[in-house]
Amino acid sequence: MNWKGVQTSLVYLILGLVLLGVALYLSTRFQAPTALQSLVLRILVALGAAVAASSLAGSIGIELPTGIKAGGSLAVFVLILYFNPPDQVRVAMGLPLGNSSSTTSTVSVPVQAPPSKPKEEWLGFANNTTQKDQETALLNLVHHFRRVEMPGNDCRFTILCQQEKMKCKIVRDWKGVDWGCEEECPKDVDGKTLRDGSRLALCVAQ
Repeated sequence: MNWKGVQTSLVYLILGLVLLGVALYLSTRFQAPTALQSLVLRILVALGAAVAASSLAGSIGIELPTGIKAGGSLAVFVLILYFNPPDQVRVAMGLPLGNSSSTTSTVSVPVQAPPSKPKEEWLGFANNTTQKDQETALLNLVHHFRRVEMPGNDCRFTILCQQEKMKCKIVRDWKGVDWGCEEECPKDVDGKTLRDGSRLALCVAQ
């Protein structure tokens, strides 16, 4: 056995693996490699593969479409250097060729949200009311409402909405009949005005 030839092949193999290891290490360091860095990495990979291939038995020869002919370990070097995986992927995806690290300027266009719908809420009087026994019927009509404590003796629904910083849109009774916001207040037998607990006002945020 030619030990000298074996030792030479082993040296070439180790040197090739070292070059490939250096290329692998640098590829992890370059998060966004420039065109020059990408070229250096490809040369290191091609050189390492060529040196490692020179330690193997056999022969190889290639002829590229550009007219370049090479054989042996030089063929491995030319083949790997000629083959550009990033550009091949870009071509397959229909993307333009260029530097993988090139930055494209983007213009942020603010997206205008559609105008929000004004807040609406059904409100009713909570104190000093009459005919306040129609809660179930009112719930069946509007599904949800809120009663508000009102100071004083004012019985107008416009004032009720204004207290909540809203505007009265319409008044609805427990039978489903709509009334105007300025309807007169009910009165008791003594002529005293009362707050109608069987009606609700649809108040809209201003």
